Amino acid sequence: MNLPGFSVMSPSQPDLGSRISADLDGYVFSAWPNVDYSKPGTVRSGSAPVDNLPVLQQQLVISGDGPVPSFERDYYHRVHVFPGEIDLGNLIAERQFEIEVWNAYYSAQTLSTLTAENATGLQLTAPINPPTDYQALESRMHTLNAYTYGPPVVEASFTWAFPGESPVLSIIGNRVAVWPFEPNWRSTVLEWLEWLTDVLPAYDGTEQRRMLRANPRRGFDFELIAAGTDRQQLDALLWEWQSRQFVLPVFTDPGRLALGASVDDTSLSVETTGLAYRIGGFAVLHADNLNTEAAQITDVSANSITLADGLRADWPANTRIYPAELARLTDTQPITAYTAGVDELSVQFAIDLNAAVTAVDSVTQYRGYPVLERQPNWRDVVSAEFQRLLGVLDNQTGVVGVDDHLGRPVAMQDYLWTLQGRAAIAELRAWLHARAGRLNGLWVPTWRMDLTLEEPILASQPVMTIARIDAARFNRQQPGRRDMVIRLRDGSRLYRRIIAAVAVDETTEQLILEANMGVDLDPADVVMISWLQFCRLEADRIEFAWHSTEVLECRHMLRGLPDDV
Repeated sequence: MNLPGFSVMSPSQPDLGSRISADLDGYVFSAWPNVDYSKPGTVRSGSAPVDNLPVLQQQLVISGDGPVPSFERDYYHRVHVFPGEIDLGNLIAERQFEIEVWNAYYSAQTLSTLTAENATGLQLTAPINPPTDYQALESRMHTLNAYTYGPPVVEASFTWAFPGESPVLSIIGNRVAVWPFEPNWRSTVLEWLEWLTDVLPAYDGTEQRRMLRANPRRGFDFELIAAGTDRQQLDALLWEWQSRQFVLPVFTDPGRLALGASVDDTSLSVETTGLAYRIGGFAVLHADNLNTEAAQITDVSANSITLADGLRADWPANTRIYPAELARLTDTQPITAYTAGVDELSVQFAIDLNAAVTAVDSVTQYRGYPVLERQPNWRDVVSAEFQRLLGVLDNQTGVVGVDDHLGRPVAMQDYLWTLQGRAAIAELRAWLHARAGRLNGLWVPTWRMDLTLEEPILASQPVMTIARIDAARFNRQQPGRRDMVIRLRDGSRLYRRIIAAVAVDETTEQLILEANMGVDLDPADVVMISWLQFCRLEADRIEFAWHSTEVLECRHMLRGLPDDV
């Protein structure tokens, strides 16, 4: 019987329509047979359009008995495994999956064997163990359990052996363990951030700076003491897992469950403002070193987080909870044993992927750049130094030649932050991200009494009289000694630029300003006049010393720049 009609042709088998989907994967334009590509006309310059209508379809005539080829052959006459691949991601707790095996033949098929490869820590439970017959179009559900024990990298497979074909289930992922041991807060917990900046200096000290790392690397260093069975658990954990990934709780960001949570719950009530919870990160519930649970976060609000999977245990209200990140220990882990049952460790973790933090710069601007207005903590001495970029020519036999590239020093300035409260700490973190290590500059006062106002100034005057310091001779309005900040007793600050200096007598001299002062000033109104210099951070690495979960200190150096801002 002849069945005339139209059918979409297979690229590799033009006389059949079976397995069209598989053939399309190998489709290239020139593979289509018996098509005259010259027929669709093209219009060339100087020629008339060619009328090719109507466009005829390619006709296929099939002779013989049987159905017209269709997508039926794509779905039937084979055995399907759904899903064919499972990506476990970071396996931090036992997970369970349903696997469907469907015999899509119109006849019974015999499963002779079900074999596993590299499947340590994986268990596939079949409803009927092979050998067994799958009846026509029969579907069976299998259960796959993925456990946290086993090799760190999961690259496993399960193969069903049917006559003529062997469908495969592939499983990939990484096993991750929770780090359960909390810091000993007798010592500070050190958190570090490290950007990467390429600084290209010129002969005159000016720089070209380029960001090489979009987000800073992050890590934590802290000490802990383990005794008794905790010490034994720690020894076992390090023995097996030291080189692998951990889910590291951010111990500086603790919280408490506002409401209890039950098995299979995916929402936890916890305050998140100012803490390191993020979508894609983790949360760790912590009762003690043996009772913890970690889960990945899919959503964060001010008072709750949503988890990717349901909880596997009940957790009462007021349970400790921490945000967490994937992290690794260093390759060498020293251990100090005080007794046979007590160990002290100083651990160093590097977080694998640090999330971006929104940069927020100083509100006050001067000449288009932010100004650091917060004073350093004078608990300790605030150090400063002058560095010279000197070129020394010394042939070891004669006079030494010295060339000062800049003709002035590079001013280095120490700065200590002491902050209390999550809001203030979050502001510092955002400000440091605006700096991006050594990348971005800002104005920084010396925070010292560098100039002394001797006479009142009217708002309309561009001249101020100061105690003589020989500014005309030595400062010469160079970068770092031509801008100043005048701090007033009412809390306000005035930023001004000096364009000239003139000695008046043996005790006073006058500074000529770029513009009028703008306000009337009396020497009694002034708390302090400090030099203002354009700076950047001296290092890409910043360290936070956490004294508690609410108090931290951060010390860094600022480097003066010769830029003409």
